[in-house]
Amino acid sequence: MADLAGDRGGFGAGARTPVRPDDFDDALALLAELTPRLTAEFAIRGLLQADLARALPTILSWVQSPDPHVRRLASEGTRAFLPWAKRVAALLENPESTLPIINALYRDESDYVRRSVANHLNDLSRQSPDLAASVAAEWMLAPDANTAHVVRHGLRSLVKKGHGATMALFGFSPNHGVAVTGPVLRATEPPDPVVLDPAHLDSALLGRALLGRGLLDSVPLNPVPLDPVPLNPLPLVEVTIGDELAFSVSLTNPTAQPATLVVDYVVHHRKANGTQTTKVFKLTTTTLGPGQSVTYERRHSFKRITTRTYHPGEHAIEVQVNGVASGRTAFLLRADQLPGP
Repeated sequence: MADLAGDRGGFGAGARTPVRPDDFDDALALLAELTPRLTAEFAIRGLLQADLARALPTILSWVQSPDPHVRRLASEGTRAFLPWAKRVAALLENPESTLPIINALYRDESDYVRRSVANHLNDLSRQSPDLAASVAAEWMLAPDANTAHVVRHGLRSLVKKGHGATMALFGFSPNHGVAVTGPVLRATEPPDPVVLDPAHLDSALLGRALLGRGLLDSVPLNPVPLDPVPLNPLPLVEVTIGDELAFSVSLTNPTAQPATLVVDYVVHHRKANGTQTTKVFKLTTTTLGPGQSVTYERRHSFKRITTRTYHPGEHAIEVQVNGVASGRTAFLLRADQLPGP
C-alpha cells in the first residue's frame, strides 16, 4: 500500500514505474476494506493528491456503505486540514469539491460519522467562511435531531471570530443591548496604595481641599496653575507562568427583550518579538432575560503545555459577547523558576 499511495508509489511524486489503470481503483477499494480494521484516512491522502477528480466519485459512493467506518472515511479522509496528515493541494484549491460528501452525511445515524462531518465543516470554515456558513444554513433547513449540534460544533471557529453570517444563523446579534462589565482581574497580592502628591495637583484644586479642611481661609482668586500630572495608574495584576489568572465578567440586560448570548474571552499572548497574538476561549452560551444580571468567574491557566510557549511580559484579556470585544485589560505574566539540573 505504501507503494500505491506514498511518495515511492505510482501515484506519488517521483514514481519509478508506470501504474496499471486499475491500480488506482483497486487501492481505493482496498482502503475501504481496511478502514473497519485500522485507520486509513492518512493512506488515502496520496490517492487524493494524485487524482482528486478520479478519487471523489468512488469516495462519494462510500456514503451509502452500511459500515460507519467506511462512511466516516469518506468525510475524514477528505478533510482539508486533517491533523497530522499531508495537505492535498487540490482540496485547498477547490473547497467546494467535498460538499456532496458532507451534505450526504450530516444526518448520519452514527455519532462517529457526524463528528467527522462537523470537523470537516470546521476545516471548510478556515478556507471559506461564507461557504461554510451557507452550507450550515442549508442543513438547518432540513435538520434532524442532531443537526443543530453538528452545526454548532462545525462552526465553532467562526463563532469565536464573530463571523457575521454565522452569528446571525445562531441568533447572536451584535446589537444585543446587554451591559458588559469586565473582565475584572483578581490580584494575587493587594496593590500598593495610591498616594496623592499635592505637587501634582492644580493649585486651585489644592486650595479648595485645604479650605474644606479648615487649613485655609480662602481660595486664591488668581491661582497659579501647575502642570497637571496624572496620578500613577494602579499596578498591573501579575500572574506567574504555571499559575492561573482569576477574572470575572458581569452581564446585565436592561432591555425588555431576552438576549441570546455567546460569551467568550480573548487572551492576547505576548510573542517572542514583543508583539501579541490572540486566542479565543469559550466562556458560556446563555439567554439573559429582561432585567436579569449574571456574573461569571473563571480562572485561566498558564500551566506550561507542549503546544504553546509563554513569554514573560505584558499580556491582555478582554471579553467577547456575540463577536464584539470589549474591556481589554492588561496584566503582567512573570517568568517561573524552572527547577535546576
